[in-house]
Amino acid sequence: MNLTKKWFLFPTAFAALMILPMSCASAPEEAMEESVAAVEETVETVENMEKPEATMDSTAAARKTAEAAREKAVAAKAPRAAKVEFAKAEELIASAESFTAAEGYAQAIEEYTKATAAYNDSVSVAEEKKAEAIAAMQAADEAIANVEKNANDATDEAAEGDQ
Repeated sequence: MNLTKKWFLFPTAFAALMILPMSCASAPEEAMEESVAAVEETVETVENMEKPEATMDSTAAARKTAEAAREKAVAAKAPRAAKVEFAKAEELIASAESFTAAEGYAQAIEEYTKATAAYNDSVSVAEEKKAEAIAAMQAADEAIANVEKNANDATDEAAEGDQ
């Protein structure tokens, strides 16, 4: 390679390698700054929204009732199907809470209404399952009592037969 070409080529390549990363790196920073500003503006808008206390109280009450129902289900050893119903109700309650935090309050009230309906349905399903479980336990107890009675009768007859 010619010496004059080297003197021209190397500084040009060096300058190109220095300028290229700088120009590529500047574009994402601007876009990121714009998106950060948009997110901050959205957060400020949500924080500045007035939140009716009735909706906040109703979601808190829904959460308390869902937790109480969950504890009752665990205490009653409700079947798996009832626990699934409670999980669905809790998901609806969580979505209602998220709407109170970020969306319109009319939608939040609608979600809360759905959540309470699902909760009431899950309570009735849990009570039915509990009644079925109690009936099954009583039937099992009666069967065990009959078997024990028959065993005692057979033992008594065998004892009388031996004498």
